Amino acid sequence: MSDFGPHRSSLPSCSSTSTLLPSLRYACSAHRRLVPSDSSYVEDPKWQRKFSIIWAAGIAIAVLLSLPSVLLALRRGRLFRSWLVGVSEAPNKRNYAPAAGDINEDVAPKKAKRRVCGVLETVWSATYWSLPGIELDLGQMAVIAAYLALVVICITDERPPAQQSQPSWYVFGLRICPPATHILSGFMALAQFPVVFLFGTKNSILSLLLGPGHGYEKLNYIHRWAGRGIFIGATVHGALWINNHIVYGLPIIGQQKETSGVAAYGVLCGLILTSFRPVRRFFYQSFFIIHVLGYVAFFITICYHTIYASPWIFPPLAFYGFDMLLRMFRYRVKDATLVPVDNNMTLVRIIR
Repeated sequence: MSDFGPHRSSLPSCSSTSTLLPSLRYACSAHRRLVPSDSSYVEDPKWQRKFSIIWAAGIAIAVLLSLPSVLLALRRGRLFRSWLVGVSEAPNKRNYAPAAGDINEDVAPKKAKRRVCGVLETVWSATYWSLPGIELDLGQMAVIAAYLALVVICITDERPPAQQSQPSWYVFGLRICPPATHILSGFMALAQFPVVFLFGTKNSILSLLLGPGHGYEKLNYIHRWAGRGIFIGATVHGALWINNHIVYGLPIIGQQKETSGVAAYGVLCGLILTSFRPVRRFFYQSFFIIHVLGYVAFFITICYHTIYASPWIFPPLAFYGFDMLLRMFRYRVKDATLVPVDNNMTLVRIIR
């Protein structure tokens, strides 16, 4: 797994092949075939920007659709209550307020409004259908399918004219050009860092923009699948690079770039394997510790691997720092009394 930047291997310059020994001429030819043209480092970052624009546009559409509920929550004073200050209390206020009007009187909505809302709610309820044993409902499956399709399309779309003459594979109709696709897949893995952290923090700015009912637990599924999207890009990147090294008889591990790339991929594999549902459910503390230490180690190794990682690491750090800042405002320290009722129940009484 090589640095997908201007770095090249340590093979001799191909311009001096006339003076090289015959054994080095083959290596120089392999070097020419192994290293993509410089157009990769010009065109591939454009795909990163296209990918970022598309998923940001999807979020913008979701925010616009949620705008009525956000304005309603703002008018009722519920928008910032739990998001900014957490659980609050008002000892001087009454716990309950009497209901206005006759509680036995049924107020039916207008007929036209009832019919329209009923149709919309019936259609939208289909998105909540899910299969037994699967964490995702139909609507979430559609979101994940669109996201992964976007990742695959960005990785395998047609290359610029300078790369058309390079050898290619076709898998399910998708064009894979080993000397160029391994570079683009690495760039696409980096471009997904902000998505993972935007949907993974407990106090995400999206929870505010989408309004009440869109907390961390509702958005976290995108965090998990975006992490798997990074794994897809990193696997394609590493597999094609290793294939090139094997074909041309070059060492896979040895230089700092390749070694740090293999180390980063190993850390990423550990994060993916320990994030599956059985591990999270039965060994949550171990999962949490591995996750926190793992992403720190992954960021360090990926920065050693490529100079192109830094711009994509700053947004995740900003999202995480914002999450930590809000947690400071939401902490509460209260005295409580715990009363064991039996072996299965404990009463927690919080003293004001």
